[in-house]
Amino acid sequence: MNNLSSKNVLIFLILINLLFLIFLFTPYLNVIVLSFILWIIFHPLFNKFLKIVKNKNLASLITVILIFCLIFIPLFFIGFQFFNEIKSYLNDLNNNKNFNVYFNGPDYLKNLFIKFNINIQEFVSQIFQYFYNISLKIFSKTFSFITTIIFSLFILFYFFKDISNFKDYILKIMPLEKNITEKLIDNIYFNSKSIIFGFLIVALVQGFLAGIGFYIFRIPNAIFWGIITVFAALIPILGTSITIIPASIYLILNNNLFFALGLLAWGFFIVGTIDNFLRPYLIGKKSGINPVFIFLSVLGGLSLFGIMGFFIGPLIISLFISLVKIYEENKN
Repeated sequence: MNNLSSKNVLIFLILINLLFLIFLFTPYLNVIVLSFILWIIFHPLFNKFLKIVKNKNLASLITVILIFCLIFIPLFFIGFQFFNEIKSYLNDLNNNKNFNVYFNGPDYLKNLFIKFNINIQEFVSQIFQYFYNISLKIFSKTFSFITTIIFSLFILFYFFKDISNFKDYILKIMPLEKNITEKLIDNIYFNSKSIIFGFLIVALVQGFLAGIGFYIFRIPNAIFWGIITVFAALIPILGTSITIIPASIYLILNNNLFFALGLLAWGFFIVGTIDNFLRPYLIGKKSGINPVFIFLSVLGGLSLFGIMGFFIGPLIISLFISLVKIYEENKN
């Protein structure tokens, strides 16, 4: 009885301390989540370097340096251009300019365009303003942004180097049977990988390709609309058509039928179908996670956690589904 009481007290103290640790680490949640996501994406690359150099420290360092050079440096310049495009558009609005300045079509189409211009412009302005506010928070805290990247790469270095040891430790201390704990860890990893690769990475690729199409076919603010396409790609059924079709209509209204057809073809054959080839290649099989839940978790994550909510929301869904699945398998 005394041993049982002591064990219960110890578990209680551990849970209390865990609660304090959660509060302690909450300010660094973005850093930890970003590191975890990068580990899921790049640990196959780390394993390849490890086979070559035969040293975990060196393989981790090489992988982290490559991630910084190939991901974060280009991402910073794209983000800066994205911010400038939004700022330029909002400045045009402040100078009493509107969508008509982009319109070069014939008069009968111009009259039709002007008729619907106010409502369209108000809607698009709200989109620009929303992303401008997010961008302003990021770029007005440049030091904080850079610090987040540095801390993430620092933690990522140790993820690459010590994640296997951490898994062994979890298996040792978890108050569950070892096979259940292993299944839980494997499920969390698979569901996280399925969401990150099967939905988020595919959406990023589609947004990137859409941005190229917008640039080729001369859509204003191509980078901005490419990034909007990333979010559109997560919407079930409609997907990338939310940006591709209106952009094509814009080209038709500007008397650019050839470019409009080209953009539609690019959107359908390149942007719209890439997920059919890319998703099976990245995750091998379906995750069984409904796209509606992914989309809602992204929206909820963005509202609660800011830009990192794009990843945090889906990861929470991933954890929940993993726990339910393990419970379902072991309830009897």
